[in-house]
Amino acid sequence: MLFVRSRADFTRWRILESDCLSGGWSAPRSPSFSGDGVEADPFFAADGRVFFISSRHAPGKSGDDLDIWYTRRSGSSWAEPTRLPEPVNSPGAEWFPRFVAGTLYFGSDRPGGFGATDLYKASQAVDGAWSVANLGPPLSTEGDEYEFEISPRNDFAIIMADRGQAGGRLYRTRRHGAHWSELEPVTQGGAGFQVGPLLSRDGATLLFAQVAPGRSGEIMRLRLRPGRNDSWARCG
Repeated sequence: MLFVRSRADFTRWRILESDCLSGGWSAPRSPSFSGDGVEADPFFAADGRVFFISSRHAPGKSGDDLDIWYTRRSGSSWAEPTRLPEPVNSPGAEWFPRFVAGTLYFGSDRPGGFGATDLYKASQAVDGAWSVANLGPPLSTEGDEYEFEISPRNDFAIIMADRGQAGGRLYRTRRHGAHWSELEPVTQGGAGFQVGPLLSRDGATLLFAQVAPGRSGEIMRLRLRPGRNDSWARCG
């Protein structure tokens, strides 16, 4: 398992790695692909790559903005990470890469969007060139939308957005042909900041992190509907 841990004030994000052993999860440690700067949002893609964001320095990269990188498992370790080229990465910050069925979804505060941070998708042509498009309303608005987690059946998505709440919450949008519905809250009530949605393979269970008053950000699990993967994300 790869996950993110930060300081109590939600700074200095780092990716940590833990193994499922006979006695439970091992003590978290830094993976071998860790770099300088801050790093977050790891995602295991079906093609074997692990995508993540990093502010690490690299040849041709200017500034300390967050860019999208990927690595692969190499034996018991990890391969040297590769930074995705422009126009996927930009002078702004990129967030929460999700590579599903040949499409890379992510958030970015690059110029030209509908708001400060919008949702984008990118695809790669046979010649290797990338094209990028804004997902547009009602997903991208004048507010801030950071994260887009699409369901395995492509019929709904979980979005992390800041719609006036302190730091952002999780919302669900449903797909109708080529269109998406308006956002509806995933949870009700006064729960605090929510981030990092991850759906199980049957789309029935959601993992995410949540900050509540008096508690740090912790990993939560929510059943969205009955499904087969009740033991998903458990060790043992």
